[in-house]
Amino acid sequence: MLITLSIWEMAGIQNYHFSPIYTFPNYGDKFIQTTFVGGIVTDSRGDMYYLSYPPLGFILPFVFFKLLSLPVSPFSLQIFSLLLHLVGTLFIFGTINAVRKAPFFSFDFGALLGATVYLFSPATLWFTFGVYFSDMLVQVFWITGCYLFIKIVQQRDFSGILFKLLCMMTFLMVYTEWIGVFFAFVVVCYMLFKQKRISWQIVAITGSVVLAIILMFVQYSSIDGASKYGDILYQKFLSRSGFGEATKSDAGITIRDQFARERLISFYTSGYGAVLRLFAFVIASYFFVLKKIKGFLVRDELLFLLCCMVPILLHHLLLFNFTAIHDFSVFKTAFLLSVITGIFWRKLLTGVRLPLQIVITLLLGIFIISSGVKSYLEQNSVASVGDTQVEQLAFQIKSESSNDEVVFASNGAFNNPSFIYYAQRDILICPDIQCASYKLTALGKKKGVLFVVDQKFKISYVERIQL
Repeated sequence: MLITLSIWEMAGIQNYHFSPIYTFPNYGDKFIQTTFVGGIVTDSRGDMYYLSYPPLGFILPFVFFKLLSLPVSPFSLQIFSLLLHLVGTLFIFGTINAVRKAPFFSFDFGALLGATVYLFSPATLWFTFGVYFSDMLVQVFWITGCYLFIKIVQQRDFSGILFKLLCMMTFLMVYTEWIGVFFAFVVVCYMLFKQKRISWQIVAITGSVVLAIILMFVQYSSIDGASKYGDILYQKFLSRSGFGEATKSDAGITIRDQFARERLISFYTSGYGAVLRLFAFVIASYFFVLKKIKGFLVRDELLFLLCCMVPILLHHLLLFNFTAIHDFSVFKTAFLLSVITGIFWRKLLTGVRLPLQIVITLLLGIFIISSGVKSYLEQNSVASVGDTQVEQLAFQIKSESSNDEVVFASNGAFNNPSFIYYAQRDILICPDIQCASYKLTALGKKKGVLFVVDQKFKISYVERIQL
């Protein structure tokens, strides 16, 4: 993310099709194919674009930085991500109130606990402050879309301002991340079931999806042609779905591998350990105390499950390999766990005296907050040590290489987004001078520089190449 935003700041977003660019504006970086990402298209100028996601997740933070005159930096991105997280938390609160037909800001212990769960879950804290990507932005659009959909169904108003906002949110979702397509699918299926016909509302929601996809396709096709981008989409689906051959799948795993399923489960246990325990406690307490199974969810609560849980399941299933590889893929489930916890906690407190409601809710809130903060601090302390070393090495490479040189490094650890962002150079991996010379010749370039790294991950010497 920061690589793209930095390049846009250096050379102008309009010069790169408003698309996620991964090649710095140096002669030595042209036509350099880094290997840390897939979904790559290279244009005729030698600029490499990352087209796995729709572009809004990149464009919106860049616009935010420009409007507030903020530099492109990890701290600025954290500010943007924090604001998104707070807006998402606010709509978690409002959604829990919506399912009980209460005003948005109506005070309720269930809504308060649900919002606390979302705000301080280990996964949401870590990904908010440590790993911003399109998945974090689409979460806000999706939560807002679910809230709007519930209100529209409650008011039976499919032609007013709320429905127009829902169409807009659907467009923004799809133009940000693919879960918007799954959300729209659920909404259209619900309206077809209720209306028994193809109404203009169904056309409007479908049109929002189609418009976002057409805009993205035209935008990305302008880089290297529609045929090339179409092929990238198809190959990326094969690698992300996990249904194809292992050779065409990221990390060589598929939905059939037990390792992949265990890895996905580990993402949930590490990202939501305390939340899952609280979730299980609240659900079990509800059935144990109230002993109510039949009708334990009312219509609006089932409606929430429809527009929240079904998109998550479809995303996990149809893009299984993506989910099993990237730990941030489970970020979406925070929405489901938070709202369901809040809904059942409100039900459980029915008839309980107010002082006891306050005490128990406060204790559970302290449990979630302390667990989330503790987990974040542990992860951040480990990451900070590594980040400092990465920055020092990256700045050394940046200062000791000229713009017209192709940069080589002997260690594959250099080929990661964080390192490339700080170095502001695209880096090829070569173990020795012979490999570097061969690749330099293949690129048709004359000058290069090889950074040789020792076992302590420090640069032992620098060797220049002149063909």
